Amino acid sequence: MILSIILFILLILLCICFIYLFFIGLFKYLIIPVVLFCIVLLLFRMWFFHRCRKYINLNRNIIKIDNFINKYDNKEGAIIFNSFNNEYICKNNGSEIKFNLKGFMLKKSFIRAFVIRQIRYKSVSNKLKISKLFSIKLKCKLKYNKLYLIIDDHKYLIFSNGVSRNTFLSAEISMSKYAAMYLSAKTFIYGNVIEEINEKYYLEEYKFYKNF
Repeated sequence: MILSIILFILLILLCICFIYLFFIGLFKYLIIPVVLFCIVLLLFRMWFFHRCRKYINLNRNIIKIDNFINKYDNKEGAIIFNSFNNEYICKNNGSEIKFNLKGFMLKKSFIRAFVIRQIRYKSVSNKLKISKLFSIKLKCKLKYNKLYLIIDDHKYLIFSNGVSRNTFLSAEISMSKYAAMYLSAKTFIYGNVIEEINEKYYLEEYKFYKNF
């Protein structure tokens, strides 16, 4: 947490430094804050990915997200999570999803990232580039016109008219899970590959990081 704050403050200070040098006309020194900003941003993203993976806690079973949708009229549905002592639980049809998110600041974004990925993976597997899992918007098939994610009575539209919707934060969090399976140096290259997504292996990688 402290390291995240320090890196974020450094990013802000480097932006201020760039603007200051620009306005006083020291253009030949602009490269310094730009290079440092890129380095700090890379460190911040790596730390962000690490922290996202650290708080993962899932069941061993492969999760079929359709089992957790509460069906409403007009072809609308909702996936409902309720929290208690930093545990977020979704129960439906005798099944359960449980997240232990103690110490994690972006709890709602984390849950959204997981749900969106579960909606998308069948549409992406063997059909689209794996990086489509992390896009902000993606067309995919679902038997609902609208699907909501409800977390402690807060309602979020995550699927509408055939389009699933990530936020910037949930997309980054989803990518951090992807980085758990492959070396980070290969992430960009591998993201452009079309292949079958092994959901069972993906969930086992989730389990591995909960021990750190």
